[in-house]
Formats: sequence, C-alpha cells, structure tokens
Amino acid sequence: EMQRSLVGSEMCIRDRDNIVKEKITVKRPYISKKHLKKNRKRVKIYWKKVTDVSGYEIQYSTSKKFTKKTTKQIKAKHTNKWIRLKGKKKAYYARIRAYKIVNGKKYYSKWSKRTVLRKQKK
Repeated sequence: EMQRSLVGSEMCIRDRDNIVKEKITVKRPYISKKHLKKNRKRVKIYWKKVTDVSGYEIQYSTSKKFTKKTTKQIKAKHTNKWIRLKGKKKAYYARIRAYKIVNGKKYYSKWSKRTVLRKQKK
C-alpha cells in the first residue's frame, strides 16, 4: 500500500517500509510586472515562467486576505493575463501559483506574494 503525503509544495509517495518512491516539487512563480490601462478598468500582469509545470492559477480580489476572490486557470505556455477590474476606485490584489498534473492529480506550488494591481483612489 502506498501512502501519499503533501509537504509544502512537495509530494512524497511512500511504500509500507516508509521508503520515498517519488518526490514531486512545483516551484513558486512570481508576478514580475503589471500594466494598468489609463481608464483603470483593465490590468495586464506578467509572471516569470516556471519550467515543467502544467499551468498557473491566478487569484485576484479587493480583499487583502482574498476572502472574496476570483480564480483563473492559465495554460503553461502563457506568461501574462489581462484582468478586468470592477469600479474605478477600489484597490485590487493578485497572487499566482503553479500546478503540475501527475497521474491525473494536481500538485500546487505555494502562492506568490500578494501584489497590488491598483491602489485605492479617493
């Protein structure tokens, strides 16, 4: 019987004798830059490509803690994404993580640091 355990962003598969059979590591991406349109309704975010991943997940929210969030999945070949922002005065935050699909199961990296997409306007 194989036992699976998730340690941070590493997946360890152990057999009965507690020998590690496979270790899956997914590196954490980070948002490298952003471009806010003049009308403040759209922003394009760019991130550094991570090798050997299946895709990325981007979360953006008006909440710093991402309680009310929107999540988008992007294929691995892309390194940027346009995001439509609602309201002109609200602040928006974003973060990104990579995922890798192995044997039909997704393994995620840790979330990147929170990035301010748009500052609050008074």
